[in-house]
Amino acid sequence: MVRNSAFIVLGIIVINVLVIYSFLYMPFMFSTFFPTFLPGPIYDFNPIKYAESFPVITNYSSLTSCNPKPLFIYNASGRPILGQIIDILKLNASQVTPEAYWRVADLAGFFSNYTIARNYSIYYLNPYYYDNISEQPNVTAIYLNISDVYASPFYTSYPPSDNISTSFSFITTSSYSIQSYASWNFTNIEWHFGGNISQNESYYYYTAILNLNKYIIVNNSHYYYNGSLTFRITVKPWGVSPDIISIYVTYNQSLSIPLVLHLSANSVKHQIGNYSYVLTPSYPPKVNPEFYEYIFYNYSVYLSLKVDVYNGSSPITFILLNSSKVYATDERYFNFTLEFKETSLSPKTFNISLYTYDTIKVGSYYIDRYWSPGYIVIYPQTYIIYKGNLKLFELIFIIQNHMIGTPPDWVFNHMPFNEVYESNYANTYLQQVGYYYGLNKLLGEIVKNFTTDKNMISIQIGSYCCSLQKFLCR
Repeated sequence: MVRNSAFIVLGIIVINVLVIYSFLYMPFMFSTFFPTFLPGPIYDFNPIKYAESFPVITNYSSLTSCNPKPLFIYNASGRPILGQIIDILKLNASQVTPEAYWRVADLAGFFSNYTIARNYSIYYLNPYYYDNISEQPNVTAIYLNISDVYASPFYTSYPPSDNISTSFSFITTSSYSIQSYASWNFTNIEWHFGGNISQNESYYYYTAILNLNKYIIVNNSHYYYNGSLTFRITVKPWGVSPDIISIYVTYNQSLSIPLVLHLSANSVKHQIGNYSYVLTPSYPPKVNPEFYEYIFYNYSVYLSLKVDVYNGSSPITFILLNSSKVYATDERYFNFTLEFKETSLSPKTFNISLYTYDTIKVGSYYIDRYWSPGYIVIYPQTYIIYKGNLKLFELIFIIQNHMIGTPPDWVFNHMPFNEVYESNYANTYLQQVGYYYGLNKLLGEIVKNFTTDKNMISIQIGSYCCSLQKFLCR
């Protein structure tokens, strides 16, 4: 951050500023002529805007290091320090230690907690500046209004985090059965001569339409019509074609239960005369139905959460079920139990997550700070028990816990708040690095506006930047 050696470097910066004065601005008392002058411009020096734009890069390894390391390092191609500070203040408790967070918050006071004093100083510069035509100075003086600016640390809490413990349980509340069922009849019966089997034996057969009505029976008492089908069958003395009809009945458009009919017929032998016989199939054909029954179970599932919320500024905790908010509280310590209804007929996966957040105001910036420890997935799997034509559909619950139960150790073991804030980094930065960086930038702008010797300007400003970089990297 800002160290004691700053005063040495600031001395170098002041010398740089004086060098600019000595090379580029000469008092008119040494001039041997007295031209006619134009009124000079007035510049109001506001160090805040320059201090906000000071270019740095962030040493991110220092955010989670237990040993103090340089946090911001000057880099001419870096981003403005203001944006870097805001980004760090948005980090959650797993990304930055309390010490690093409070030091950055302390420094944030330079743009959020500053005072511009009523008293100010007016300086004027006597430029020895010639235009390209008359070789005479075109302004008599350049005025600088410099106000005294002071800053205090920005005090804030460390970002919120949670300690979470979970427990899971379930009970079977009820069961219900779904069964396939059918009724049938035969129509359009037509007899046909089949031909001779031997010299003295022949046979007849018939065709028919099998009309089948399907049903679903729920809990052995409620019948629900499920449509009808027709099948053309041929019945001969030695069998039925087709002899097996296999279909399904549907329930709630998602469940299909099999239904099987086995068809058969007996052969009847009729004697005609002394030596002739005729074979015919029995009528109607025999139908042996095979119905199936499925048994499903209802469950009550419980996920209990015990949440302890640490730090933050009036944080609010939300619990979400499948991305929808189901609970919100500002309590620091609370217990909450989610109850789900599950059925083995159509089990659902539940995703439970939570997050805690608060909002702080830093100057004109509102910063939301989030702690999102993860999520828990309750994943039911169907387990089927087979007992002949009976199937029992039970559930096995698999818990996938992707929740961070405890925040990092540094949330609980860190340097005390008051010790971190003993150093007024905001005022030190604004009075030293930010102030002289801003003054250097302003004088550089004045030089560019009122001289043509740009090479000397870049030499002096470059010397200042190198000195400042060495200071911040120490």
